[in-house]
Amino acid sequence: MYRIAVLAEQEAERQRYAEQITRFCEAKGLFPQVMQYDNQEHFFEMAQKADLTNAVIALSGVAGLNAAEHLRSCLLYTSPSPRDGLLSRMPSSA
Repeated sequence: MYRIAVLAEQEAERQRYAEQITRFCEAKGLFPQVMQYDNQEHFFEMAQKADLTNAVIALSGVAGLNAAEHLRSCLLYTSPSPRDGLLSRMPSSA
């Protein structure tokens, strides 16, 4: 299942993004779970626990840049996927 998080300060903005994303996905035959957040702390707590597919951060200025950087650093330190181990293995004939 696709999980898409929308972070925006204004409720109308969150709702608009969520509706646009949902319409776009439905047109492609996808039915994501779209979650809306106005609080960065709750957003980041969820991002660390949930298996997010995408995130939309609609914050202006420095707040948006900080949120994007924080999310990037959170996602870098999640547990690796099983495929990650395959990339670092040496071939048995080496």
